[in-house]
Amino acid sequence: MKYGHTIVESNGRKCNCGRKGCLETYASMKVLKHEIRERFCNVDLSSKEILDLLQDTKNLEKVEDIIKNYIEYLSIGIANFAKLCSADTVVIGGSFVYFKDVLFCRLQDELDRIIPKGERENIQIKLATLGNDAGIIGSTI
Repeated sequence: MKYGHTIVESNGRKCNCGRKGCLETYASMKVLKHEIRERFCNVDLSSKEILDLLQDTKNLEKVEDIIKNYIEYLSIGIANFAKLCSADTVVIGGSFVYFKDVLFCRLQDELDRIIPKGERENIQIKLATLGNDAGIIGSTI
């Protein structure tokens, strides 16, 4: 299932799949990094440089709206997935893992806000221990 291509915003951003408003166009790390690079007018910022920028409170304030929107859409996607699949655990991998200090607590808080109390207690959100390498390692097994 290509869950990233579920619609979270009708008539939203154009996705590579040809549809509009896919979760992937709002809540992928690729999109988050792209928006942060644009805000700092520097398309050459590496992921590490972006993380370093975000660890400075002043820089974090400059992109607060971007992060807030990203977390909101990611939370909606996770909540929908957990409900649709009756999932009790959702594992987030990719480069999100490297940004956990900036994003993970905010994600947990947003999920607490949007998922009803009784349901939220039954859903664990975990970070992939293999980080961005999970897909590569999994494909070789």
